[in-house]
Amino acid sequence: MEEKQELQEWMDRMEESNRQQARYAKWQCIFTAIAAVCCVSLFLLVYIKMPALQELSIKMENVLTDLEVITQQLSGSMETVLENLETVTAQLAEVDLGAMAESVDDLVTTSQAGVEQAMDRLNTIDFKKLNQAIGDLADVVEPLAKFFNVFG
Repeated sequence: MEEKQELQEWMDRMEESNRQQARYAKWQCIFTAIAAVCCVSLFLLVYIKMPALQELSIKMENVLTDLEVITQQLSGSMETVLENLETVTAQLAEVDLGAMAESVDDLVTTSQAGVEQAMDRLNTIDFKKLNQAIGDLADVVEPLAKFFNVFG
């Protein structure tokens, strides 16, 4: 009888094990179906978005090409600027600033002498006589102006 009982226990354990395996198989089937749905959804998403991704890829390629051209232009411009800077620096090194300062000093001295001469001449003018001469001229011109106004 013990054998029957052991056999019965062993059969019960086997049934329980089979039920667990059936449950695991059921869950495995469910997860496999979910994975399949996810894969199909991902494939459809990529398939639908592919034209947009290709367009984006083309735009990125154009931008990179433009960036490369601009970079080449800038490098050429920078070389030109550096060459011009070297040229200007060399020209500035050749300039004689001392002689230029002396020329400016001479110009100021000459201008000062001219201003002094003009002031001397203005000081020699007799403004009283000049005003009297202007008044006399006005006295002579006024009758002539009246005379010509009669005819005009």
